[in-house]
Amino acid sequence: MKIGVLLTGHTSFAWLQEQLEKKQATRLGLNTYVHGFYGKTEVVAVSTSHGKVATSLAATVLAIHFSVDQLFLFGFCGSLRNNIIPGDIIVPESFVQYDADVSALGGTTCEIPLHGFSRFSANKDLTHRIIEILSLSKEIKQGSLHRGCMGSADTFVADRQRRNRISKISPEILTVDMESASLAHVGYEYNLPIAVIKLVSDTADHSAVSEYESFIKEGEKTLLPPLISKLLSHVTT
Repeated sequence: MKIGVLLTGHTSFAWLQEQLEKKQATRLGLNTYVHGFYGKTEVVAVSTSHGKVATSLAATVLAIHFSVDQLFLFGFCGSLRNNIIPGDIIVPESFVQYDADVSALGGTTCEIPLHGFSRFSANKDLTHRIIEILSLSKEIKQGSLHRGCMGSADTFVADRQRRNRISKISPEILTVDMESASLAHVGYEYNLPIAVIKLVSDTADHSAVSEYESFIKEGEKTLLPPLISKLLSHVTT
């Protein structure tokens, strides 16, 4: 089992590189892919910039060049719900590209062109396994682990009006980011199980920028590494 791991932060990527054994780095395009072993788990890790295109490019390289069996994405997201707060964890079960809109061509809002649907799904078995592992962790506070729908676009949501528009476009969206739905799209195209594990960094409103910048400094150093470690150690066993 070879797992492709995408990280949206350089600090967590550097940490993972240090943990890998028998590692070998490969430069492709502007990204460095590090192949090695986390314990008994074979891993190919890459740090990507934010955005759907950057994520799609890195995920496609992992799928085609490195022939990974699964795709994992770790990072941060904003919350659209009052009961989901910074520090919480979401493991999405479905993904929507809420900035997609082909309604002028007879399609619908959020519909993926040529596909005829608007929602991608995470692998049920893999997601269930991740939820199970995290639910048993003593380090994770009760009520801080969520599942549901992640919305993605090439936008950092930082005002209440935009947040409300997203909820109106797709009411099932719980959290938003700039990567997850594109990873799900690549997984769908190449028939690869995907899983997303995100820490909530902000509330996607007027305070989002300051919340995000403050949260990720600590989150990258102390919160993401234990999550990555726990899942890479147990999800394939």
